Amino acid sequence: DAFGDQACLEFLRQLLADGGYYATNSTEFNTIQGMQFICEMIQPSVSGKDLPPRLKGRMLSFQSSMPRDAVVTSIFSRMLHGKFKRYQAPRPLVDLVNPLCDITVETWHRCATKYPSTPQHPHLQFTLHDVARV
Repeated sequence: DAFGDQACLEFLRQLLADGGYYATNSTEFNTIQGMQFICEMIQPSVSGKDLPPRLKGRMLSFQSSMPRDAVVTSIFSRMLHGKFKRYQAPRPLVDLVNPLCDITVETWHRCATKYPSTPQHPHLQFTLHDVARV
């Protein structure tokens, strides 16, 4: 648009600001009622991609720090222990949970260090979401 905003973000801004949106094929305004929004995003990367100020002005935002490696390992090892317990995994497999979580976190850090996000490659962002998918 004229402000350089992405269409989906402008749509969200219009929903938050006006309680609805204009149909693309007519001038009809569609009202949306009874909805609540919760949004999440990582910190803007070195590529400079950030939410437009017109949208950020409609939101309450706060920043949370990345947890320490020990906390990340603890969270994922508890999740795996619970899953293995539910499926009655054999003991040798359960014993691999902590080393598996340690090596996964280490690999995550190595990837983030070796392949940093740059303006040419803004998609290279390794987050906890990536760790969770392992």
